[in-house]
Amino acid sequence: MSSSHLHHYLSLLKPFSDLDATQKASILALKKRWSEGADELHAALNDLSVPQLEPYLVWIPSSYFRDSTLLGQGGFAKVFKATDSPFAAKEMSETMIFEVRSDH
Repeated sequence: MSSSHLHHYLSLLKPFSDLDATQKASILALKKRWSEGADELHAALNDLSVPQLEPYLVWIPSSYFRDSTLLGQGGFAKVFKATDSPFAAKEMSETMIFEVRSDH
């Protein structure tokens, strides 16, 4: 993805402060539940030059996804759905991470 595309998509995000109260409360509750991943999330988003996504995302430990099924697979990632939770996890290949990092 080109840098201009990335910036365009980021500009479409509603500011976190403008989310409705239910959405904000849900995200903040998840961040509190899995606070031990906050530093790792912060570092990963900074490495990818997208720190503005941090308010919206939660780093959920992979151990939480004990029983999962593969939903789909593309050229750069696999998406899994945990059978006992409402979450999905995306496993990106190192190739994709390098592409995102080098395309600023």
